[in-house]
Amino acid sequence: MFIQLLKGSVTGTTGYRTFEPLSKKEWAEVYRLAKMHGMVSVLMRELEKLPKESRPPMDMLMFWLGQAAYRETTYGQQLDLSCEFAAALANEGVKCLVLKGLAVGSYYPVEKAREFGDLDCFLVKEGELAFKEGNSVGRRLGAKVERSGYKHTHIHYKNLLIENHEYLTNFNGTKQGVVIEKIMRSLALGGGHRQIGETNLWIPNAEFNALFLLRHSLGDFLANDMTIKAVYDWAVFLKAEQKNIDWKHLGRLLEECRLMAFFELMTEVAMTYLGLELYSGGMNITSHGRMVDWLMADVLDIAVASEKKTVCVKAKRLLDRVRRMVKYQGIATERICTALWTTVRYRQNFDRNMNLD
Repeated sequence: MFIQLLKGSVTGTTGYRTFEPLSKKEWAEVYRLAKMHGMVSVLMRELEKLPKESRPPMDMLMFWLGQAAYRETTYGQQLDLSCEFAAALANEGVKCLVLKGLAVGSYYPVEKAREFGDLDCFLVKEGELAFKEGNSVGRRLGAKVERSGYKHTHIHYKNLLIENHEYLTNFNGTKQGVVIEKIMRSLALGGGHRQIGETNLWIPNAEFNALFLLRHSLGDFLANDMTIKAVYDWAVFLKAEQKNIDWKHLGRLLEECRLMAFFELMTEVAMTYLGLELYSGGMNITSHGRMVDWLMADVLDIAVASEKKTVCVKAKRLLDRVRRMVKYQGIATERICTALWTTVRYRQNFDRNMNLD
């Protein structure tokens, strides 16, 4: 039922009458999955489409409704603060490109159903990176600005955490990592951005978003952090943008970034489980067979990250990364030895200097 509700949300169709009503215990499991994977509000809107006799018990339904309303209210509050920050940037001639959350939320059937974490942004002024300007604007607004790794700074503005990106990926100075970072940076600075409503928030072009979503999801998947929300994000993004994508150009970029295998796998999972349909002018997808079911099973069984990052926890996560790189041959952008070395070397060294030279 959890997967079918997600599928109904992506396709916009309902076929729930064919399912037998679930028990209260089974509905509790559906809610647990929805909460763990960040899909409470999305599924709540699908529950409303169910025949009354097939819905959860009233007490559970009301609790679910309250949780969804809380998340959507939080989304609105965070969006307002994001707009305040973006407006201050616009006064300085800086364009605020939104990464992940708000950008992907624009493709959801209902935008505020996409759970809001923080504001990830990449700032542009006259075709150049405006990272420093973003930090300066944050300080003028009274926000606390602190470095958080070499990739970005954390700007604590009221109740909103803003990640101001100097780099788009954790490329760790590897040859292939630099290739991916340079390609994404070129796309982000190159234009073709779409404004979110009447705000000063902007969504990067479709080719950038495709690469960024894939690269980010791949890192999370190998680290055992990816949720079903990433698959749902990918499905609704492709559904909305597939006719705006230059598929030949994207194909070349995917090959250069070594993301083609993961692109095919994620797309096949979205098609198989969430009902995504690609139009005939899109890219041909090579089937990855059993890996499709493996990925869905692995993501559904995702382990909740331990708050205490003990040596044992870190070692286990490192071994899990190796296991997945072996199991899912071809999806990693780096060789196993390179990935392990950079993971161990840079895990705690947050103040290291990085550049793309």
